[in-house]
Amino acid sequence: MNINERIAAFRAFAKDSTKTSSVLGDSSLDSYVTSLTKYEMACVVRLLCGANSIFEVTSPDSIQGVLSFFRSQKDAFASDAKLTAHYRDMASYVLKYLEFVCYESGVSIPSEDTDTNNSFSIGKVISSIQRTGLLYNPELIKRFAFSLLAKPFVILSGLSGSGKTQLALAFAHAICQNPDEQICIVPVGADWTNREPLLGYVNALAKDDYVMPESGALQLILRAISDKNNPYFLILDEMNMSYVERYFADFLSGMESGKPIRLWNKTGHEIHENIVLPQNLFIVGTINVDETTYMFSPKVLDRSSVIEFKVVHSEMEKYLDTPTNGRIVLGKASDADTGQDFVKIAASNLNNNGETKDVLLSFFDELKKIGAEFGYRSAKEINRFVTIASEYDDTLQPLSSDCIKDAAIMQKLLPKLHGSLKTLKPVLSAMWTFCFDDEIEELQSVVYLKFSQQEEIIGRSIYPLTADKVLRMYHNAMANGFASYSEA
Repeated sequence: MNINERIAAFRAFAKDSTKTSSVLGDSSLDSYVTSLTKYEMACVVRLLCGANSIFEVTSPDSIQGVLSFFRSQKDAFASDAKLTAHYRDMASYVLKYLEFVCYESGVSIPSEDTDTNNSFSIGKVISSIQRTGLLYNPELIKRFAFSLLAKPFVILSGLSGSGKTQLALAFAHAICQNPDEQICIVPVGADWTNREPLLGYVNALAKDDYVMPESGALQLILRAISDKNNPYFLILDEMNMSYVERYFADFLSGMESGKPIRLWNKTGHEIHENIVLPQNLFIVGTINVDETTYMFSPKVLDRSSVIEFKVVHSEMEKYLDTPTNGRIVLGKASDADTGQDFVKIAASNLNNNGETKDVLLSFFDELKKIGAEFGYRSAKEINRFVTIASEYDDTLQPLSSDCIKDAAIMQKLLPKLHGSLKTLKPVLSAMWTFCFDDEIEELQSVVYLKFSQQEEIIGRSIYPLTADKVLRMYHNAMANGFASYSEA
């Protein structure tokens, strides 16, 4: 359906009392269509949605982001009656189009009464990130947020320059009231051989003096300990520039055991003998995979969720079509309760989702064949992720059950896979069949098809993320004789 056809469909919808809550007359409808196609609207839509016209946008969540933008502008110019009225009208035009999009998609618009400013809302976070001009699929933002809530250690993997660090920063800014105090970004050095760059050290020349790290990591942790209600983010940029186990071992151990990390043996000092990693500390690592970096061990991968950044054609096209004005300006949370509720959810005991049992057992049996089976920790964290993603997705198009399980498999199970073609072939082939609920071509034959044909087959999968990754890993194994999650 082209734009003209979509405008015609919108007009028909707005005049049909059986479809819409309020019918528009011809003159009102002309005003709505004109406003939805005017230059200002086109600029906003291009910035937030990567489209040239709002009538090209069919995602309710994306339209919700545009609506949130005009509502925020109305609040920002509350002292100017003329601008307030202008942005209020623009919001009403977008709201009518949102009603049309929701009707087409078969979803309902959330009640205004349930939209509170005093709780964490992934929908509001997505809108906040979209207003910065950063182009992220709402599904990716959801996966990142729910992964952090399930386990406060997430690794973002992918091409250099694909937006991994910007996502971590944009998300943290969206839920932090005081970003300068609550966020610390640390570039990992290639010469890191111990924990000193993150936790500091005892001065060898003055035993009563503890040298704080220049990175600011320990300072952030101490602030988080003294302010347990608000979230704090430690972002480790290019985390695999050095061996992770050499500088991060204390964190990996403390994260799982909850036991203190010993700093030194002095008491009555500003720096305590021990620190316990607080529940309001969220650690995000970014990694680029190339010849200058190190591979992660199973110990690290098992203790994190790994989210892969994969730039596709449509996303690159949106980026190239979207005008940029240089530096991205990140904001901050609109209210303190946003971050505090995020911490409460992360600390809550949510782990009661039983619908993943059959899927987990199927993948467990196949992974066991190559010694890559998962343990109780992974099973618990997958169940927790599925539960949180099911309960806290307040957007107009929440993630489906299959989509949530697909993300969990991709982030928690597949990262453990690595080995030779001989080792991986039967496991990848079995996993390929798990991704479809009907008969499908064998993986060995699909790998030789044209790219467009492969995309069509993956599009029929119930777990498309997993199917796509399995196919890429199989292709790498055939081409190189070896494959791993990070290299595919």
